[in-house]
Order: sequence, then C-alpha cells, then structure tokens
Amino acid sequence: MRRIFVISDLHLGGRPDRVDQSGNLVPGFQICNSYKELVSFIDWLTKLGKQSPDEELELVINGDIVDFLAEDDYETELPAQIWTADESEVISKLNRIAERTRQNSKRGVFEALKDFRAAGNRLTLLIGNHDVELSLPAVR
Repeated sequence: MRRIFVISDLHLGGRPDRVDQSGNLVPGFQICNSYKELVSFIDWLTKLGKQSPDEELELVINGDIVDFLAEDDYETELPAQIWTADESEVISKLNRIAERTRQNSKRGVFEALKDFRAAGNRLTLLIGNHDVELSLPAVR
C-alpha cells in the first residue's frame, strides 16, 4: 500500500521586500512566505513515516516548486527572466532560492526534503510552468 500526499504551487524563490537606504519599501516578488511552516509539514511527514513494513509513503510536489520567473536579485542586478537557458545561472538561482528558504537557519525546505528521502520515503517532483529550468540536465 502507498500513502500519497500531494502539494503544489510552492513558488519558492523571488526577492523578498526590503527597505532601501532612505527607509522606503522596495517591494520584491516573493510569493511564498511560509518556509518555516513548509519545513514543519515535511518534517511531520518524515516523522509520520511508514505505518507498516510493506507501506510506502510518497510526497508529490505537483508543479511550480520554485519560481524562476520571479527570481531576480537586487544585489547582483540580475533581472527576472522568462527563461534562463544558461545552466550555471539556473544553478546559481536555485542555490539562492535554497538559501532564502533557510531564513538564517541551518535547515530549509530542501534540507527537509533531503531528510524525507533519507528516511526511505518517495519524493516525486513534477515540473510546472514557473520551474521548467529544473529539467535542464545540469540542474537535475
């Protein structure tokens, strides 16, 4: 038997709001602001675990896991792009997204997913229209 949990449209990434030197709010385009809660949910699934030896536990993330369309960076002056073909640039964006999900902690969403897999659970990632770059060979 397999128990499957399905979530979608996480939209991890996007520059958060910030305050400039003059004290003015500079809006970002960060859709997901619930990284801590998402980590808690994944950790809960990991602890829930298999109820019997013949059971499988699977988490399906059904598209738009990250949001490369919203990922720009004011520090490097990297603008948001509809498509990023350069795999090294995509990896740089993905690393920045992973760091943002940590929120100054040692663990973020990707570390929680790694722990979920390490516990012997299945993880299925489906690509959405905001994270097509995840299909690039070097990014996978």
